[in-house]
Amino acid sequence: MSEVLQSTDQFVDERPPSLVCQAFKLRRTQIGAVLSLLLICVALIGPFLAPFGSTEYVEMPNTLSVPGTVFGTDYFGQDVLSRFLFGGRTILILAVLATSIGITLGTTLGL
Repeated sequence: MSEVLQSTDQFVDERPPSLVCQAFKLRRTQIGAVLSLLLICVALIGPFLAPFGSTEYVEMPNTLSVPGTVFGTDYFGQDVLSRFLFGGRTILILAVLATSIGITLGTTLGL
């Protein structure tokens, strides 16, 4: 009788790791997740770090050597770095909206 109990203890199934856990063991998944989080952080924090406003005119248009600008100015005379940092937030909002609309429509039409 004790032999039967010992043999059933050997067949206890362990749950295999989930697909997400298996994916995060890969180096490329870790690098992609870090880069994605970095871009999201820049998009959220960027407008607070921008040296100028998103529509503020800094200098003459198409000037590279303007004091206080890292990437110079665009054809309107606005700081390129500030416009880049403010644009990240806009892109992030559009991505969330497009994903939400896609999930809503897909779920509605799929049911």
